[in-house]
Amino acid sequence: MKNLFKFLLLITVLYSCNEESLYIDKDNYIKFSSYDEFLNTLNEFRQYNHDEKKEWLEKKQMNSWGLNAMEVYKNLNIESLNSLEEIKDYVSQNSNYLELIKDENGEFTLETILRDRPESYLVNDDHILLIKDRAVKIFNSGYASTDINNLHLLKEVKEETFGKNQPPEINFSIKQTRSEILNNNNRDLAYNCGQEMTDREDNGKNRTYIRIEVTAKRSYNDTPWLISSEWLIRPYKKTLGVWYYASRTITGKLRARLDFIDDGTFLPFGTWNNTEFFDCHINPGNVNSYYGSAGLISWIHPTNPLNASPSFHLGAIDFTGDTPDTAPAIISCNPQMIISGLINNCL
Repeated sequence: MKNLFKFLLLITVLYSCNEESLYIDKDNYIKFSSYDEFLNTLNEFRQYNHDEKKEWLEKKQMNSWGLNAMEVYKNLNIESLNSLEEIKDYVSQNSNYLELIKDENGEFTLETILRDRPESYLVNDDHILLIKDRAVKIFNSGYASTDINNLHLLKEVKEETFGKNQPPEINFSIKQTRSEILNNNNRDLAYNCGQEMTDREDNGKNRTYIRIEVTAKRSYNDTPWLISSEWLIRPYKKTLGVWYYASRTITGKLRARLDFIDDGTFLPFGTWNNTEFFDCHINPGNVNSYYGSAGLISWIHPTNPLNASPSFHLGAIDFTGDTPDTAPAIISCNPQMIISGLINNCL
């Protein structure tokens, strides 16, 4: 119950923000007055379809990387083409937005560069947004941030060098798999599902893909970390050996447990807290993707707030994403550890 109260308190803070305080600066960076305002806007965007996002961004007169990428993506009418080479040529001409990823079967998937990041609509062509006096760059591998005075350093960080031999002025938040966490000798290993899991289900020319991850973000070194879970359900169709985004009626369910080292708020500091559950029933209708989030936990080290970061992972997952043309995609990890009768506390 304490965790539920803390979650509701955070949601109240998030939705009390004044959206009009954000603005677009002269270099086309969207700037938020606070981290709460950024999260508020991001959660709002998760509920929008492409046209609603476009209308919002045009009102702000923002040159959004994510909007541009999806417009470029939609302009490639794959079904009207005759060969894979035509698709490759188009992707090559728009390589700042699109990429073709080859899988183990020799097939390709057409993706935007920031395919798994719902924040992509809120960044400019540098993949950067501003939060007060911090600059944040979005990557598929995680996030990088620095003081706004070091913006020039952040611009030089690339996906292929993310987190490797970077200037000390830049902070990185990097996703870890279960095996990586186990190799780091993290505690609470018996019920550790890692920080990211994916699954897909194919049927002929149709695919359903799902992903769930848990992340920790903060805007300043002396402010709390916010630990939350995010997930994606996305349908695909295949033409000319290339999988690409398709609109389908999406349904699903998600039950999960978020585990983290308590900061002393609910349990003695250093104790694993295994009581943060969430339960989500998913029915967004006919769309080409669905993003969701849950489990916002505020965390700050009681004696070392500047440098210490939280330990966390998904302790249990029962996640299903379904579309009419495939069997459900399923992620199941320690489902027996999920309690029944959960409260629907998803954004």
